[in-house]
Amino acid sequence: MKLIIPLLVLSLSLFSFDAYSQCNGAIFEEQNGIVIMEAETITTSGWTKRSDGSASGGSYLAYTGSDSFNTPGVSILTYKVKINSPGTYRFIWRNKIGIIANTAPNTEHNDSWLKINASDFYAQSGSSRIYPSGSGKTPNPNGASSGGWFKVYTNTIDWSWSTSTSDNDPHVIYATFNSAGVYDVLVSGRSNGHWIDRLVLYKEGSYTASQAQSLSRAETRCDGSVPPPTNTAVINSLQLFNADSDVAIGTLSNGLVINLAQTGNVPLTVVANTTGSSVQFQLSGPISTSRTEDLAPFALFGDIGIDLIGRTFPIGSYTLTATPKSSAGLGTAVTINFSVINSTPPPTDSALINSLQLFNADTDVAIGTLSNGLVINLAQLNNVPLTVVANTSTGVSSVQFQLSGPISTSRNEGAAPYALFGNSGTDYFGSLFPVGSYTLTATPTSSAGTGTAVTVNFSVTNSTPPPTDSTLITSLQLFNSDTDTSIGTLSNGLVINLAQTNDAPLAVVANTSDSVSSVRFQLSGPISISRNEGAAPFALFGNSGTDYFGSLFPVGSYTLTATPSTSAGTGTAVTINFSVVDNTPPPTSESFSFVLVNSETDQDISTLTNGGNVSNGSNINIRAVSPFGNTASVYLVLQGPTSQTATENVAPYALFGDIGGNYNTAFLANGSYTLTATAYSGNNRSGTNLGSTTINFTVGATLAKSAKVEAFAYPNPMKDSKVFIKLPEKEYGTVNYSLKNPSGVEIETGKTKLTDEDKVDVNMSSFDRMAPGIYYLTVQSLNGTFTIPLIKK
Repeated sequence: MKLIIPLLVLSLSLFSFDAYSQCNGAIFEEQNGIVIMEAETITTSGWTKRSDGSASGGSYLAYTGSDSFNTPGVSILTYKVKINSPGTYRFIWRNKIGIIANTAPNTEHNDSWLKINASDFYAQSGSSRIYPSGSGKTPNPNGASSGGWFKVYTNTIDWSWSTSTSDNDPHVIYATFNSAGVYDVLVSGRSNGHWIDRLVLYKEGSYTASQAQSLSRAETRCDGSVPPPTNTAVINSLQLFNADSDVAIGTLSNGLVINLAQTGNVPLTVVANTTGSSVQFQLSGPISTSRTEDLAPFALFGDIGIDLIGRTFPIGSYTLTATPKSSAGLGTAVTINFSVINSTPPPTDSALINSLQLFNADTDVAIGTLSNGLVINLAQLNNVPLTVVANTSTGVSSVQFQLSGPISTSRNEGAAPYALFGNSGTDYFGSLFPVGSYTLTATPTSSAGTGTAVTVNFSVTNSTPPPTDSTLITSLQLFNSDTDTSIGTLSNGLVINLAQTNDAPLAVVANTSDSVSSVRFQLSGPISISRNEGAAPFALFGNSGTDYFGSLFPVGSYTLTATPSTSAGTGTAVTINFSVVDNTPPPTSESFSFVLVNSETDQDISTLTNGGNVSNGSNINIRAVSPFGNTASVYLVLQGPTSQTATENVAPYALFGDIGGNYNTAFLANGSYTLTATAYSGNNRSGTNLGSTTINFTVGATLAKSAKVEAFAYPNPMKDSKVFIKLPEKEYGTVNYSLKNPSGVEIETGKTKLTDEDKVDVNMSSFDRMAPGIYYLTVQSLNGTFTIPLIKK
């Protein structure tokens, strides 16, 4: 025996180790197309495990941490799941609003963040499919979403399986697993007071919703073990039944008053919906009984098959206690206090006007409800004849109308439909209503007498609305005027870092509605300029087609106002306050490395180095590897024939995004590229700038960058009255020049000789009179005319 016991222990240990190793660290396992996870199996700071007999397993998790409405990643619960059968699974959780707000209780304390690191993670409503923001896929949900997380909410206060995302447009959640393996289901705290009881992933082709939601199903643990038996004997509800018809009347709730006059004095019974195997009833009051039911349906007075046995309840107060029982023992008892009365309500006035409907008498189509204070605009109704029809209760036999105002009439209608000006069946007679104020009184009559009159005051106008202002600035776009490439939207409060734009000259272009014919720009700050652009594209410093003129912006604060105009007049101005800084990150000996990835196989191709070449730009992605141990986010900027920006909060830091290492596909057009990666100590480019790395590379055959055929001036900004103009080609002879201010007013003209084969010296006598700002110098030579923006500080 002394030998057998250690061998037995060793055998069991080896079995346990083998089961764990097969799980590869997973806690839960998909079994036959379903995964069931008790929320409280995993705990972390910010989540509190609480006991509750109405929760599966007898307990649940409550989020007690701080609200995190905009930033997921707080108090993360990680549920590791082993998927054996690849495919698409629907995700649901049993949740509850644990804190009842004074206002809008159905929409407060009702959500948490969810992220599933699956091959595809999305939400669906009919044919509409959405993806979490930050996943690299669109469209995205209404409301909050970030970093690949969905905000998942319920609008049901009590425990329910309501699991939706996208505000005011509910979509249900799905995850697709392309291969067997271990995946993470992540839950992050969002709203304090949101409770979660159980999480389920299931294949809809294998299970109905009710099967997946059944609380009698045990957790699917990956080690194959079944959790120790918990007290799953719960009374879910007590239903009141008409025992004559075996039809449910409603839920027996605490404080319920049962009116026998309304139930028809039928015999009643109570049926318990429970997870237990038997129910013990104890009823006290004018009727007292004690009974144990061992078979479903668990009925207070018993049953014959599904034919319920009932009793006629005398008037009085009752207490009913129902105690469930399972193999684990007695469950939590539920006690309900209710009362029985027999009160026949006094006869009600059956002569009622339910509503007054306004109709187009030409088409006999309802326009809407005639309500108190309504303003009827004839211009919007095309001046059609109108009538009013009274909708009444069943007992009404006639309606007396009394209309006063620019039209006055008194009419009694003795048959439905009751129309103000009469009718022929449903062909209503109408009238053209002159402009003015009206009062209409409709008085119903039934066999019991005259009912309650309804009086409505309304008015009629004939006001053609003024043309709407279609003169809109839809956005202001910031451009690198060297490359004519958009850098992003110029938004209020934007901080432009010259260190990140490589000190390139910048331009601003206004995107407008189609009707806009001109845009006036007013820029104030270290550079001040007022300029009216009369043709699209509307560029702050002017343009030649889509070749935008730009300026070097000194460091400081700026205000830009863009005012659109159309043939109808001036539209709504848009004012943007922004600033320019030059925060070059501190030098570091550490640098990013960049890896070229095959997005079809998710396998690395090679390391992408400065000056390198990518022979084929199809089906690729680029991963940045940060050298900084405290990196929380990486900002990636690709400039070239294909441009891309991305903020990645989770490794791998992929330029075109990924889902748990499954890289999104991109195509890079042939040409030259610059790629910059910047590391930050906080999420979403917050915290400290840890350092950045920039590399240049080419795709396909190395392409020589074709220079624009243009002239340029130096020094610019100007230091004194002399400026040198470099022409694009060698020339000889004399050139003419003219200098204009931003408003197009000519300041100075003159001629000068070429001092070299392609260089002109221009000495402007008006320099001392020029105020700081941007001016435009036009040089005309034998080979062309060139306009150059000049900056005077």
